[in-house]
Amino acid sequence: MSVKKFRFALQLSSVKDVNSLSFWANKAQDLGFDCISLPDHLGDQLSPISALTYLGLVNKELKVSTLVLDNDFRHPLILAREMATLIELIGPRLELGIGAGWMKSDYETSGISYDPASVRVKRFKEAVLIIKEFFNSKEVNFEGEFYKIRNCNPFPRVSTAPKILIGGGSKNILSFGAKVADILNVNANLSAGYIGPEVIAQMMPDKFDERFEYIKQAAPERLEAIEFQSLIFIGVIGKDAKDKVENLASSFGVDPKLVNDIPAVIAGEPQEIADRLFERRQRWGYSYYVVHEDIAEQFSKVIELLKGK
Repeated sequence: MSVKKFRFALQLSSVKDVNSLSFWANKAQDLGFDCISLPDHLGDQLSPISALTYLGLVNKELKVSTLVLDNDFRHPLILAREMATLIELIGPRLELGIGAGWMKSDYETSGISYDPASVRVKRFKEAVLIIKEFFNSKEVNFEGEFYKIRNCNPFPRVSTAPKILIGGGSKNILSFGAKVADILNVNANLSAGYIGPEVIAQMMPDKFDERFEYIKQAAPERLEAIEFQSLIFIGVIGKDAKDKVENLASSFGVDPKLVNDIPAVIAGEPQEIADRLFERRQRWGYSYYVVHEDIAEQFSKVIELLKGK
């Protein structure tokens, strides 16, 4: 697969008010990020669609992204209309990230049925096809197991469809994403429904070798077209990194050297991290990295080393 240039997004998981949104709308660009993304979980987080609309109106250059929307929270036709309206308001800067839904507590809180993963994934696949048809057809008609749509006029019509970002870690999701996604966020398998020992085991580097093999087998002809994204869950930059890696290694029950190869982890001085991201791009193809706001300032030094390379 061809090597794509590095780029970077800032995931705002902790912002709780308009003042914080305004701050990051400009600060993110100053730090070298070219996209701001928001997650989609219930709890102390702003609703992503409204917040991204605001961000896109405040900053006229940054891309905005949902990372990722839970398909079960919204009907795909309604979601497509919301996203088209967002594009109409801010221009063609949207990366539409969507997933099958995984966090069990979201379903328990909302009362939405936490169906078996196989059901959620089938419903998600139908939703993605509907969304793509909304942006690429003059009329939407769909007959599926979960959704039935008749003679829908896609409005507002936008000249540029959003990039479709799919996130997941299972063979089923990744194989599907390989065929239809513009951006593929390849992460751990989260089918357990929470972050626990099962997920930790799924974070090991050899598991990612397997995931990228699924992608290659599913759609070898699309490898050049897909941008591979990695969301950093654990990041420590600077002098405390060595101790953090050793603590993680102890809790994971693995060698500290292995921790530094986990795609969801970055630790070390900026140059060390930059070198590892080069290695990960060579091994897996990751070129698009997402970090949280708690390490944004420190990570900007890594961006300086990698931007445009």
